[in-house]
Amino acid sequence: MAPRRRLLLATNLTLAAGIAIAAVSLPANGTQQPNRARGQYTMLAGDVRSGGNASVVYLIDSVNEEMIAVRWDDNQNALQGIDYRSLAKDAEPRQGR
Repeated sequence: MAPRRRLLLATNLTLAAGIAIAAVSLPANGTQQPNRARGQYTMLAGDVRSGGNASVVYLIDSVNEEMIAVRWDDNQNALQGIDYRSLAKDAEPRQGR
């Protein structure tokens, strides 16, 4: 067998073994956050205060106490994220006040 074929065969076997190990060791929902409840969402429309006449949509997840703000980008024909807030963290009392 030619050295080039041996190298290709060894590389493919290594990759296959890596995929097999990852498939066995990683959980099926590897990207899902543990202990995260299914959200209940409210959508509010508003305006951006930072000048211009841009509009913003606020998406509030009342179950997980989170909020994101997005706007529509006409140039890219896509939603663009503006900001994220943890409402639970915002509601916590501040130290030293």
